[in-house]
Amino acid sequence: MKNLTKTFIAIYVVIMCFAVACKKDEPTPTTTTPAVKSAAKDITKFSFSALSPVVEATIDATTKAITATVPAGTDVTKLVPTITISDKATISPATGVAQDFSKEVSYTVTAEDGGMVVWKVNVTKLVVAQSCQLIGITVDDNNGTLNETFEYDNEKRLIKRTSKNTTQSLDTKIAYTYDNDGFLIQIAWEKMNSKSASDNFKRVSSYTYKNGRLILQEIKQTANSGTVSTGSSTYEYESETSDKLKKVVYKDVVTGNATPDTFIFTNGILSSWTDPYNKTNTINAMGLVTKSAPQNGQFVQEWNYDANGQPIKYGYVPVNIEVTYTNIKAKYDDFELLTRGQYYPSIFWLAQDAETVFNPKGFKGFPNFKIFFSLTDKGTYLRKTYKSGTDVRTYDYKTDVNGNVTSYTITYANGFKDTGTFTYKCN
Repeated sequence: MKNLTKTFIAIYVVIMCFAVACKKDEPTPTTTTPAVKSAAKDITKFSFSALSPVVEATIDATTKAITATVPAGTDVTKLVPTITISDKATISPATGVAQDFSKEVSYTVTAEDGGMVVWKVNVTKLVVAQSCQLIGITVDDNNGTLNETFEYDNEKRLIKRTSKNTTQSLDTKIAYTYDNDGFLIQIAWEKMNSKSASDNFKRVSSYTYKNGRLILQEIKQTANSGTVSTGSSTYEYESETSDKLKKVVYKDVVTGNATPDTFIFTNGILSSWTDPYNKTNTINAMGLVTKSAPQNGQFVQEWNYDANGQPIKYGYVPVNIEVTYTNIKAKYDDFELLTRGQYYPSIFWLAQDAETVFNPKGFKGFPNFKIFFSLTDKGTYLRKTYKSGTDVRTYDYKTDVNGNVTSYTITYANGFKDTGTFTYKCN
């Protein structure tokens, strides 16, 4: 009996050992984590590689907007884009397939995880700027209606300007004369038919050249009766061999003050200004006046400018006139003629009494000193806001494809508006 029990125990131990051994030989089960699918669905590059040079589009990842500008003669109805997108994403329509970009084209990018985003593509043609001449102006404001016309010769030089103010019955005629080399030598002004006799006068501004350089500008004014009203004024110019201004002396006999203003330049940039009123004039590195202070300390004026030389704060101390400029993209300057005079004293003498003449050749010896009508000068903004106490004005401008101002609106705090429209002949 004992032997039987021992035998049973031995068999049981063998079976258990075999069972344990077999259990150890079984593989350990493993857990598999599913792969995370990509959510990226960006367009990282969009170009027209068939064009020469290749046109690379601008991509705004925030707004999902793509813009491109192609040469003026490009047929945009069948452009073939080359598009790069996020890894593992797909795009529809596909890259390399011609599309009609004369209108907005939408591309849908689908991420690996199924997420989608629509990208909007807009293509514009580069506008070839035309050569334009201002031929007409109409202004409506609280002074009435002003109509002006401009005439040019075959060399595109302004030869005649006429204007009529319907309210004041004031007619203005201005004639421009050039020498055989095409340089301006005289501007003859005549104002007539005004209800105010003091507004009727004749003025002649003459330009004298020597050794190929402008040396003198003389202004004479008479009443329409033919009598000399107050005399004349002169600007005497000295220049360096590099055709840069060195010195300008202004003698104002018209106002009865023969003591001259003297302007000194360093490398062609205004560096000092002394005037008969014994003012202390401070000039910045751009040649702009920042402070004008009489010796008696009264009527001190200050000007502050932005990086482009535009006046942003100015006036008599304490300064209370503030100007801001927005929508920086236009190709013109402020239409206010006083901007570059009383309010913006950057000393444009060569434009004195020649406010609206197109003078494409400039003046002898000074090719960069050209007289432009203010609106067709090269400026930078489409809106200007003027604030002086309660006097708040907003100036809004519209331009054509050539960057010429076509209209403006001045809105005052009381809601009153001044408007102006401009007509051009382009070729």
